[in-house]
Amino acid sequence: MYVASPLGFSDAGRYYLKKYLLPRVRKLGLDVLDPWDKVINKNTVEIAGKSKTMPKNVAMGIGKKNAEMIRDCDVVLAVLDGSDVDSGVAAEIGYAHGIGKRILGYRGDSRLTGESARCLVNLQVESFIEKSGGKISMSLDQLLKSLGGRAR
Repeated sequence: MYVASPLGFSDAGRYYLKKYLLPRVRKLGLDVLDPWDKVINKNTVEIAGKSKTMPKNVAMGIGKKNAEMIRDCDVVLAVLDGSDVDSGVAAEIGYAHGIGKRILGYRGDSRLTGESARCLVNLQVESFIEKSGGKISMSLDQLLKSLGGRAR
């Protein structure tokens, strides 16, 4: 399972990702491909916090590695929190959908961000998730129940 998220960009997000979200997913016996772990080392995280100064070759290398991990997984878990879905996460969702991967969304954020009250997030993002055979869970417990089986 590839985990697409913007959580690595903040101290609070990294804490939630490493101490709460990923351990609970791994407890289900799932293999997790976490780009914050696999691609970005401590030095790159410091650069990523100031993305305008990130060398282009570093950025392109991260994008290439993330695409490889998405191709190697069975399922993409996309964290959809924020006032709008993170643009990188939206791109990962689009790529995953385009190559036939199942996508599960997780939105613990209670704010509405879709084009209508009937959309939880951006309509295109939500459409890709649903067309992939996935759904958006509004709590971590709901997400973990929907995972139920095995994913890589």
